[in-house]
Amino acid sequence: MNSINNNYYDQPTKNDDYNVNNKFINNFDRLKLLIPYRVIDKLNYLDFRENNIKDFNTLETKNERLSIPKNLLRNFLGINGIDIDFKSGHVVLDITGKINASEGNLGLINSANIYNTLKNVNDTGLIEFNINAAIELANVLYCDVTKDIYVESPKQSIKALKLFLDKSSSKYKILKYKTGILIKTPANSTKDSICFYSKYDEIEKSKNERYIQIIGEGLEASKNILRVERHLGRFKSIKRAFGISSKDIPLMSVLGSNMPAIFNRLDEVGLKEEELTDEDSR
Repeated sequence: MNSINNNYYDQPTKNDDYNVNNKFINNFDRLKLLIPYRVIDKLNYLDFRENNIKDFNTLETKNERLSIPKNLLRNFLGINGIDIDFKSGHVVLDITGKINASEGNLGLINSANIYNTLKNVNDTGLIEFNINAAIELANVLYCDVTKDIYVESPKQSIKALKLFLDKSSSKYKILKYKTGILIKTPANSTKDSICFYSKYDEIEKSKNERYIQIIGEGLEASKNILRVERHLGRFKSIKRAFGISSKDIPLMSVLGSNMPAIFNRLDEVGLKEEELTDEDSR
């Protein structure tokens, strides 16, 4: 495999995780990335064994596809999928913020910790790529922009939010989502939707014991977290949310955008952050 030497990005320090609470930075709970296969330094093809691969080199030569089995990925927090398309020469990497979880930290992804995020992927041993090159060349296929808002009672906030939207406008469709609600309009569909849910209830419901053990006291702290997520599943929606005009959607153009994707969507729905934190305002 080809190795690309690129030192454009410096490795950040662990302290860069403070950015998850920075109002002026976009944080992400999920990123689906398209990464050029040529930046891959090592691939543990034995982890693809359930696809009955006998000769990895032959498979690569025949321009076929392969994916790491889902049951194997369950052993690794924060990795939804690793799929390789030899014909197009790309790897699709689907990751979540859980890959950055630690004691007291629920785990999110942002511009400050993206290097360590991809290092954590490398550390699984499933796949290894030149991190600097991957950051520079990756494009975003899908993302969940995230904001954690601290409230007295997430459940009451969600209930009040639903009542507010029911009374203020009939153009929004409100659907049940995880431990909360998802709001969409017919024009945007679910490819650009926003949801609100209790993070604590979501963690408890998932029964992910390994994750709960890793975050430790973070579970108790999550009792007051109302999580807000904007789901962006179309190129047009992603470009609009982050002010991107190029044909592609470079990873760093998304992570480095100064457009507040969550707050802009809240404005469109007719909500302000202070209205979500003050349950008596309605």
